[in-house]
Amino acid sequence: MFSRLIALCITAVSLISSPLSPPDLLQYSFTATDSRILPGKTTDNNPNGIGSEQDRIGNLALIAFKYQAGNRQNHNDFPIEVGHVRVAGQDQRFEAFKLGEPLRKTIKNLNTQHTIYYRFPHKSSWVLYRTDNGFVTQVTTIPESEIVPTQYTRVLRIGADKQSGTGTYFFAPATVRVSSYPQITSSVEAARLAKTQLGKLAIYRHAVDGTPPDPRRGIDVITRQFFIVKTVSGPGVIWQDSGSHAIYLTRFSSDLGNASTISLAMDRPGRLLAACADPSGNLYYLLAREQDDPEILELAKTDPQGKLLARFVPDASKNGLNIFHMKAPRVAADLQWSKGQLGMMLMRTMHKSGDGLNHQGGIAVIFNATSLKQIKSLGPTSSHSFDNVLSTNSSGDFIGIDLGDAYPRGIHLHKFTDKNRVSRVVYTVKTAHATRPVNPAGRTFPPYPEISSPDKTFYQWSNDNNTYTELGGLVETPQGYMVVFTGEPSSEGKVLDNSRTGTGNTDKRNIGLVVAIRDFHTIASRGNSVPDELLVTKGPAETGGFYCFNNRWNEQRSTGVIWLTRYTKQDNQSAINVKTAPLPDGSILILWKVHRSGEPATNWAMTVSPEGKQLIAPFRLPEQLELNRRDAIMVDGKRVYIASGNRVEKKLELFVLQLH
Repeated sequence: MFSRLIALCITAVSLISSPLSPPDLLQYSFTATDSRILPGKTTDNNPNGIGSEQDRIGNLALIAFKYQAGNRQNHNDFPIEVGHVRVAGQDQRFEAFKLGEPLRKTIKNLNTQHTIYYRFPHKSSWVLYRTDNGFVTQVTTIPESEIVPTQYTRVLRIGADKQSGTGTYFFAPATVRVSSYPQITSSVEAARLAKTQLGKLAIYRHAVDGTPPDPRRGIDVITRQFFIVKTVSGPGVIWQDSGSHAIYLTRFSSDLGNASTISLAMDRPGRLLAACADPSGNLYYLLAREQDDPEILELAKTDPQGKLLARFVPDASKNGLNIFHMKAPRVAADLQWSKGQLGMMLMRTMHKSGDGLNHQGGIAVIFNATSLKQIKSLGPTSSHSFDNVLSTNSSGDFIGIDLGDAYPRGIHLHKFTDKNRVSRVVYTVKTAHATRPVNPAGRTFPPYPEISSPDKTFYQWSNDNNTYTELGGLVETPQGYMVVFTGEPSSEGKVLDNSRTGTGNTDKRNIGLVVAIRDFHTIASRGNSVPDELLVTKGPAETGGFYCFNNRWNEQRSTGVIWLTRYTKQDNQSAINVKTAPLPDGSILILWKVHRSGEPATNWAMTVSPEGKQLIAPFRLPEQLELNRRDAIMVDGKRVYIASGNRVEKKLELFVLQLH
């Protein structure tokens, strides 16, 4: 059972205690005692029988499934070393093996799967670990029930055929603690990860009984998973168990040396979409359920100890919030508290309209933070709406952005109160057009010669749900509102070239920003055309447009974009999972991952001025840092908090950047 906290008060007051100085990561090293090239011809019919000795070394056996005689569809000749791993300065030592990729690979379709069997010294539960560059990660657990003494046991999740380079693995009894992170207190393990241009980056990990979300397992999940809140004694993280669907709050002490977890009450289980806190310590969370559920959407409130104070089920009918379903994992919602109210932005699929279709779009709503009753629906934001970010400005108004593909097409900036909502497009995007003349409604349209080529003809209609964009964040600045995102500029910086769409013809994602004026509502809306006077930032103007589903021409104009990165097709890199937050010195922090096909993503950071000028050039962050697609980071005083989780090890992780 999770321990319950006696008191938990959430406040906007900055944390004042200085953080612990955690030790460095523990380094695990491998020493080989024997090596051999195993042919990989022993089948799974009898891995412990006569004839399999050629595929054994020490306590390890290499076994083939669906083996094809004559090497027709097999890989063969696997270099393997056996030995042990140990930590410098410690007595721990574990049996280990290093697996290399096969020396002989089939040129045909691979049909065989080679896996590892291991002979354990005694019957108990064992854990398989992998070490890369001295850093250890847990791979899987082999339960006691699967182990037969003196016999070989299959080790799951080791696919020798798919090995790239070399991988070092070792086994340890499940009762033995193995980690690259030193245990600093009874409830927290921690390590210093790096010294950066901004300050020291460390990680603090707390063991939980549940199964936390894990960004490593869902790079394209846009549903938010971790919600960082401020408490009187330290940062807290609201999260949902991916198995039981229970909702928890994990709270760290101000010195980050201790952590506790409590459960938050629910009247009925649901899927966590968004959460926030108020200055009195109350917690709020938004739940989604299946499309036929009469309580498809619920807003709940608990006190600081997790006791349920109120719940409200909005009207989801066609005349209400018009929610037909909110299917995971591609649903984004955001929830913020301000001046006794809760603002919500939500993506949902609507009930059938007059054309018989279930359309999708975003919506903005304000609720009373005491009773949770709905105060006002501010109507649809964008349609379709594929992402959203919600915040508040210095006046307490709700400000947000969402990403539309048609009405409008681009990034839509909003400011709303319980009186009204004002919105303007601040960035617009290219559009893929049809490659056949007839649309699904049976209407025929002429060619689109401006973007056609001798090899491909486009036609004057489109139905492009792609936006070639990812939202990165929204920050209030002295001049207005900075919107950070990724887009696909060409080498000339153009974003409205409709010929640069389709498989193999798109540009790489780069980080860009615009700064809209504070009173953006005073500039008349021009649809998908962004006027110069709407933006503080200055940049090349570009005009264009697209033909909609029924051939109507839609004018577009882009201007004022400052591009911060320059990834190209040649380097095959794109920016993803962008995070943005203002720092105490007035600069804006931008974090992101660089994705390159077939390689692990890398983590990067930079800072810019409120005007969008680069201050600290991009620098790399440690690979241990995990950035989920849409989770927000939090700045409190001189600390930047980033939340994550490890599903295999059942750890809630808090990355802390202690600023200079």
